[in-house]
Amino acid sequence: MKVTKRVLFCVVLLGGVTAWSQDFYRAEVTADYSYARFYPVAQGTQSLSLNGGGGAAVVYFNDYFGIKMDLQGYGSNTIT
Repeated sequence: MKVTKRVLFCVVLLGGVTAWSQDFYRAEVTADYSYARFYPVAQGTQSLSLNGGGGAAVVYFNDYFGIKMDLQGYGSNTIT
């Protein structure tokens, strides 16, 4: 009898966690930083250190469909 109650409790608990994980977010916003190093093998050209970053925004319409906007940008020193 005790085993049956414990098994039933675990099944109900796992069912609740599964139902809770089915919810979806309406929107999501992220930010990031990136570093890229350009080192050409040709002689006479300089290498570049590119620092950049960006972000993304996602709007979800339902569980399966959403629109994402992803923006990235890099900057470096001027080469003469």
